[in-house]
Amino acid sequence: YTLVNASLGAQFDEWGVELYVDNLTDELAEKYINTIDDIRRITTNRPRTIGLRVNYKYY
Repeated sequence: YTLVNASLGAQFDEWGVELYVDNLTDELAEKYINTIDDIRRITTNRPRTIGLRVNYKYY
C-alpha cells in the first residue's frame, strides 16, 4: 500500500498557518492480522485526516 500526505502553509511574521491532509487517497491497509483463539483481529491504518495547524512564535 502507498500513503500520500500533503501540506501547504504560510508564515506571516510571528504567525504561521498550515493546512494538512494525511492519507490523501483514503487508502485502507491491513497493518497487522492476529488470529489468536480463532478470532480474526485486524489492525488498519488511520483514515483520511484533514486539519489546520496554527502557530505563533514569540521571542
